[in-house]
Amino acid sequence: MPDTTSGYQDWVGYADQAQYVGVDDAVALSAISNAADAVVTFAGRLLRRDGVIVPWEYALQLGAAYTLVTAYMQLAQGFIVGLEAASSTGEANDNWTYVKADLTRGIAGLNPTFQPITCGYVDVNFNFGYPRDRSQRPTDGAGLVYSPTISAPNAGSDVAYSTPNNARQLVTSIYLVLTTSSHAATRTITITINVGGSVVYKLNAPATVTASETARITLGQGLTYGGSVAAGMYMPLPEGLILPADSGFTTSTANIDTADQWGPCVIGVTEWASME
Repeated sequence: MPDTTSGYQDWVGYADQAQYVGVDDAVALSAISNAADAVVTFAGRLLRRDGVIVPWEYALQLGAAYTLVTAYMQLAQGFIVGLEAASSTGEANDNWTYVKADLTRGIAGLNPTFQPITCGYVDVNFNFGYPRDRSQRPTDGAGLVYSPTISAPNAGSDVAYSTPNNARQLVTSIYLVLTTSSHAATRTITITINVGGSVVYKLNAPATVTASETARITLGQGLTYGGSVAAGMYMPLPEGLILPADSGFTTSTANIDTADQWGPCVIGVTEWASME
């Protein structure tokens, strides 16, 4: 029962009853970023049973990019009346950071979430918190538009790309370059797009590539299918092509020579976090 002899009753009307923290409860603090070594700072206020509002703070070190990190914060009994998150990185640095705070019942880490508190995107210029801001799902918002570069594979190998874990990407363009050796052979190029291991889209390049040539291939939404090795080849991408984690695309080069070299690949994406 509440302590009616203190100022607790004067404050309790301002608190959300669903955000009551019991003696065995904890706040699960989770975050993920596409930047390495990001730091998310959670700062909150707890209304204790004695009517005193106590501030608390926790710095969550994220480590590797695209790695979901969760920590459990044990608090005193009382109501959570405020919680805010800030990130050391964000869109100002061409990165995103997504945060989530949940109230758990029972021993920390063993019981499922009892009550969500807040979730959303934060960056170096914008803090996100409860009760000020409306919660965002990972797929809410415009997403981050940028162009990651895929490293060149070894000579004689094809390009393979997979969406990072804990992310989903709307792919708007792909740019590929193949430089062939002097070996006399006709190379035929196929580009395959898969979602979750299932092929959803396959394109054959509109021209073949022979010895000592440089083939430039551009795939994009709204492009027409055509071109040549000399002029550059163009192929359409499907509208709204969203690749979740464990999805991506590959090139398949028939008659590839051990000295043929695919160069670094540049793709245009809009990216969101994924916590599935």
